[in-house]
Amino acid sequence: MECHMRDQIVEKVKDAGVVGAGGAGFPTHVKINATVDTVLVNGASCEPLLMSDPYIMEHELDIMIEGLNAVLDATGASRGVICIKGKHAKALQTIKDAVAKDT
Repeated sequence: MECHMRDQIVEKVKDAGVVGAGGAGFPTHVKINATVDTVLVNGASCEPLLMSDPYIMEHELDIMIEGLNAVLDATGASRGVICIKGKHAKALQTIKDAVAKDT
C-alpha cells in the first residue's frame, strides 16, 4: 500500500481519538501504524452484560468490515480474523452469511 494512504488512515484514527476499550485506553492509531500479518477483531464481549460487540456485528457489520479493511490496508496485513463467542449465535450467523456472500 502506498505510504501516503497509510498515513491518512492512521491520522484519521488519531484525530478521532479512538482508543482501546480494555481499560488502559491504548491509542488505536499506534496499533494500526504497525506492520502485521494478521488483524484480529476482538468481539469477545467479556463483561457479562456487555452486548455492544455482538450488536454491532448483527446490525452494523458492513461498517465494521469497512473499518477492518482500512486497518488491513494501514497495517499491510494479508488476513483479518473476526473473533466472537459462540454464544452470540445471531451475530455469528450474520458474519457467516456476509462471508458466504463475499466468496
